[in-house]
Amino acid sequence: MQSVERALDGSAMAFRIKQTKTLSLAVKCLREASFDVVLLDLGLPDGQGLSNLAAIQEADPKAPVVILSGLVDDNIALEAVKAGAQDYLSKAELSTESAVKAISYSIERKLTETRLREGVSELKHAAQVDPLTGLLNRRAFLQHLQRIQQRRVSDSYAVSCAMLDIDFFKHVNDTYGHPAGDEALRSVASLLLHESRAGDLVCRFGGEEFCVVLVDTDERAAFGWADRVRSSLQNRVIRTERQDLQLTASLGVAQASSELKLLEGLIDQADQALLASKQSGRNRVTAFSSLRDEQTAQQVIDGESLDNPKMTLADLSFPPIRCLLLSDEIADAANELLDQRMQALPVVDDAGRFVGVVTEKELLQAIPGDGAWCGTVEEIVERTAMAFPSDGTVDLVREFMTRTQTAQVVVVEDRRPLGVLHRADLLRLQQQTSNAVPEQLLL
Repeated sequence: MQSVERALDGSAMAFRIKQTKTLSLAVKCLREASFDVVLLDLGLPDGQGLSNLAAIQEADPKAPVVILSGLVDDNIALEAVKAGAQDYLSKAELSTESAVKAISYSIERKLTETRLREGVSELKHAAQVDPLTGLLNRRAFLQHLQRIQQRRVSDSYAVSCAMLDIDFFKHVNDTYGHPAGDEALRSVASLLLHESRAGDLVCRFGGEEFCVVLVDTDERAAFGWADRVRSSLQNRVIRTERQDLQLTASLGVAQASSELKLLEGLIDQADQALLASKQSGRNRVTAFSSLRDEQTAQQVIDGESLDNPKMTLADLSFPPIRCLLLSDEIADAANELLDQRMQALPVVDDAGRFVGVVTEKELLQAIPGDGAWCGTVEEIVERTAMAFPSDGTVDLVREFMTRTQTAQVVVVEDRRPLGVLHRADLLRLQQQTSNAVPEQLLL
């Protein structure tokens, strides 16, 4: 090493050299500190040949190594470079220029390799992560899902899925701006990460929709988890530049059954449950198993052995319903809709005759930029509405609601609202009804 020190002394560059006389001491130094480059002699008291290089690489895989040898042997030099050495120097031909050049080149090449690895790592990370929330993106999520699928097959453990959709998210963007919407998305993502475990998958599935796969979790536990998330979000204040926000979310959960071969089908089931939550008034959790129960009840309704195949809507009893007047303030209509936890309410004229409905959609569209409702119901009423006369059959209403995925319909008698019929009400019936033509009121 004295020849190396003499060569480097003649350089304009400053080097600090740590010298060891044995391989074991060199390995110890590398494990205790970081070095820019290692000058390695292949002939040491406790190590010979390229095995010395292997020992150094094991101690510090990132340290660039320049081989020093008393032999001028091109074959050894080639083998050393193939084994990972950055350069090979013969002591007999060592000079200041060759030593500085080899060291500088080794350091620069190692830095370049490090930057390339970091760049590749960043690209891989960017390809897998949603840049706004830091969660897995949909593509990476589905790839990770395959790993859970393999473990599920081998270990036979429960897997559940929860789908979450932020209620009325478009209103947040339209009213408070996209920066507020972005902050809302980040807040929901943070909540989901906080509530999930290390083995769970949390993904921004698209837009304001999120998907979480819960491992070692059955549907009952997943339902409880989802309801905690729903409650936490409802009580969370989201700070934005323009205004503090409080949001709600609708969720659907499902558990993978033994018949379900691919977990992609589980996501579809959770999505169906999520849709049911949104159609039932939002800010709630629905389990996919409850939808299966509804389907079973539906099959009973469709059965041939029921006693009364011609039950009409007039045979049903409806709870009292609050109808909106055309002259009602839009703000009052919104409060009424929220109080009754309904997606739509019938609207009547001064004579009490049905003229249409007001839905959540119309209310949201009526909100101006300052977030304050103004105007009357007459300005936003949907006058083309599907209603069913009281002498219509239950079976036809059921078929219509199933086909259109409608959660509730208005029943009228002499053009006056008699009540609102919910899908759940139909599913509780145990009688089949006959066919009839619905009355479509185009007002």
